[in-house]
Amino acid sequence: MLVILPLCLSAQDDEEFDDPAQQEIDSMLAMIRPDSHDSLKARIYKEIAYITSSVDTTIKYAEQSLKFCHDDDVEYMAHNYGFLGWAYHKCSEDRRALGYALKSVDLYLNLLDTAGIVKSNILVADIYEYLNVDDSAYHHFYRALDVATRAKDTAQITYCYNVMGTATYNKSFKKEAVEMFLQSARMDSLSRNAPGLSRDYQWIGDIYLEYYIELQNDTNLYLASYYLKKADLINDTLQSDDPNDVFRKYDTYADLANVFINLADSRGNKAYADTSLIYYQKAHNFFVQQGYINHFVDISNVYVRYLLYYKRYRDAEKYLLSIQEYHTAETPTVYLKQYHESLRKVYEEMGQWQKAYQSALEEYRYAMLVTDDSTMNAIAGAKAEQALLMEKMKHEHEEREHNTETKRLNTLIFSLVAGLIMVSLLVFYILKMLQIKKRSNEELSRKNEILNTQKAEIEAQRDEITNQKNIITKQWQDVEHINRNLISSIHYAQRIQQAAVSSDNDVKAIFPNSFVLYRPRDIVSGDFYRAVKCGKYSVMVTADCTGHGIPGAFLSMLGISAFKEYMSTEQDAANPGTVLDRMRDFIKSTIVSSQGSIDMYDGIDMTICCFDFERMELHYAIANQTAIIVRQGKSIRLFGDNMPVGHYVREKAFFNTLVVHIERGDMVYMFSDGIQDQLGGTFQISTTHKKYLLRTLITSLTKLAPIPTAEQCDAIDQAVLVWRGDTPQVDDITLVGIRV
Repeated sequence: MLVILPLCLSAQDDEEFDDPAQQEIDSMLAMIRPDSHDSLKARIYKEIAYITSSVDTTIKYAEQSLKFCHDDDVEYMAHNYGFLGWAYHKCSEDRRALGYALKSVDLYLNLLDTAGIVKSNILVADIYEYLNVDDSAYHHFYRALDVATRAKDTAQITYCYNVMGTATYNKSFKKEAVEMFLQSARMDSLSRNAPGLSRDYQWIGDIYLEYYIELQNDTNLYLASYYLKKADLINDTLQSDDPNDVFRKYDTYADLANVFINLADSRGNKAYADTSLIYYQKAHNFFVQQGYINHFVDISNVYVRYLLYYKRYRDAEKYLLSIQEYHTAETPTVYLKQYHESLRKVYEEMGQWQKAYQSALEEYRYAMLVTDDSTMNAIAGAKAEQALLMEKMKHEHEEREHNTETKRLNTLIFSLVAGLIMVSLLVFYILKMLQIKKRSNEELSRKNEILNTQKAEIEAQRDEITNQKNIITKQWQDVEHINRNLISSIHYAQRIQQAAVSSDNDVKAIFPNSFVLYRPRDIVSGDFYRAVKCGKYSVMVTADCTGHGIPGAFLSMLGISAFKEYMSTEQDAANPGTVLDRMRDFIKSTIVSSQGSIDMYDGIDMTICCFDFERMELHYAIANQTAIIVRQGKSIRLFGDNMPVGHYVREKAFFNTLVVHIERGDMVYMFSDGIQDQLGGTFQISTTHKKYLLRTLITSLTKLAPIPTAEQCDAIDQAVLVWRGDTPQVDDITLVGIRV
């Protein structure tokens, strides 16, 4: 959206354009008299070219100024060539613009004008980028940065990093773009340039949001939220009437609305969805009032996702159909593809499959147009290079022909003056010229053949690209079908597993003041927990099965079945060690190889805590895990047996049932090894990572124990996310906290 901003604020119809500086321009023109000195005219025309908002007016008066410049008016000429390069670049006459911009660079170098050297080099780089000559573009970018750095000009250094960030982002080098905008932010912070700092943070936030959309990594989503909120905070303190600052403020609202609806979908938290709606309404009202139709169409997708989140499918359909009238020929193809994708999802949820199919066809058509645009851009770049080469060859040929013709005429005049004695020399010279012309024609014919060959090769490459695109499209559809079926099956398995473990309401019914942090690494989990009531005992179990994902889920379902079988009476709850013994026998007899002769060494690490709130006692048994009690700021570790529920080479005959006294206000924590094994520790890219470790977890829980349980859950969840950074989750996470 930031790339579109200047166009939104300045693009108008030429016939209706009303230059805000027209009164000042008329006043300056009135200063010019017939007897005015050329330098005065050059200066006034140069100033008009600078202050006008019209590209045509810039070209007109910059050219007028050049006509009156003398050899010593180097500064005026440098400015005018820069104005002409910028104006013709805006008119998409990039080859013409390049010549003027390069002249501007040379003149600013002669003047030793740092600001002029920086800006003219960046203009040249921008033109080369549009001509797809990347090497030359980056050469001039870094040349500008080097000059600004040597001069220690903070404003120019910031300007260089900002335009380089935009250029690298346009080339899809997002990681490098983030680095450029971070450098720009440092410079803007040093110079206290609040609008620039807001712009830098919004760019970084938008790039991390795109990373999340591509990778579905929650860390990138939190980073996007972090930087966009910083930009929003700066915008609130600016109180600026500048149209660019005002637009950026509401554009940031639109980005935050997008971030929070993604957070709502990812985390399942209604508060995020409601926050997204607040930001959406602010941005939507501004875009509608100011007439930014494309931005209004783009942000409408956020509101549709909000309605889908609350399952208001009828409202979503009605809203989508109402905004269809805003689609015009200027609406970007990607917005139209996004619109039909949203309509398809709505009809699928409503079960209107025929309409969903029609929307899917439109979605696919616009998706192909987006793909075609990307492919044709590469072809257009190759054609631009070819056109540049042909123009250069044509210029060289015309210059050679011109020189040849000049020599021939000079020779003819000399021959007529010399008289008859020079006739023989004239004949010889004419024959020589004919021979040169013949060679030139042969050379031109050869080059034409080369160009025709290159044209045929480009057409063949275009056909090959089209064939490869069709093959890739078919393969993508096949993979998408297989992946959709597989994911659907795993999600169904997730529903089965979620039904097997205790719900939040079940846990709260038995332990009102408690929390459960349950984060499977994959869709299904190898961890499980369960809360049951056995006579006077309130029982909670946490378990970590061998493996995770689908294999771990199979073993967890086996463990849940065994636990339900053997933990059913008050006697069972009074002796949790016996329950572990019986579960171990069940697991060992169930998990054997296909021949029945070799045992599989898979098992379950488990903690069973049975609370007797009448006698204030905790009966517990632990298999290869650790639990803790936090009492008055100190942690008490509960140790059990160092062996799993299953086959083990050093297994003991039975599991111990242990009893410990508990007090009102104690916090009892039970957990798998998912948190302490999580790798991370920094947001920076690194080849090594550290584990969170058990002692870190115990320290964190000891500090958090006094606060409400719901806040404890959010705090430890956020701490793990920050620790992870960009590192993926390595294991299933289960943490249960119960206040006595």
